[in-house]
Amino acid sequence: MTPELDEVIKQEIEEQLSWNDSVDGRNINVDVENGFVRLKGKVPGYNHKLVAQNDAYKIAGVRSVENELEVESPPGTPWPEDEEIAGNIESLLQWDDRVKVSELNVEVKDGVTSLSGIVKSYCEKELVEKIAYSFTGVVKVINKLRIKPRVAANDRAIEESIRSALSRNVSIDESAITVDADGGVVRLGGQVPYHAMKQEALDLASFTAGITDIVDEITVR
Repeated sequence: MTPELDEVIKQEIEEQLSWNDSVDGRNINVDVENGFVRLKGKVPGYNHKLVAQNDAYKIAGVRSVENELEVESPPGTPWPEDEEIAGNIESLLQWDDRVKVSELNVEVKDGVTSLSGIVKSYCEKELVEKIAYSFTGVVKVINKLRIKPRVAANDRAIEESIRSALSRNVSIDESAITVDADGGVVRLGGQVPYHAMKQEALDLASFTAGITDIVDEITVR
């Protein structure tokens, strides 16, 4: 990849971050070398950090993204104490009818938030994490939630369900992706032409009943 192409990628990522009103990209620096992207700088929340990374992956020619963004309170804006953050997360999870976590425990130290407990599905585990990192003051989320599926894992049924979901999605070439399940753990492999297709496949798999984990072995060529 030429320096000229790297410069085009850099410019498009910067334009994407500037356009996306859900991320504060004013203090984000973008470096690109041979399609490998490095994000540096400061953002006001963990969700901004993840959105910036996703935006970078949407640009054609990006091979990988190294996210070195630091979460930091904007000048003059006080952050809640760790105990308050933990209490806010626990309170919202108790009232959110999309999730039901048993034995929930939320620990926060210097903004680093650890989640433990039991959920019924992989997509529920991911949703709890998204809820947690949306709170002001959270700088990182460690997801230790365990999954106890509503139904016993049937590996063949899981594989067939995921393959069917992939085939129904117009943005995915299902022939490029391999699917294997073992004891509820799903392994996705193969090669795809861009990261958005990879992420879409992972997202679809996460909604499949009976899975307990996803191993990502999909490469972007």
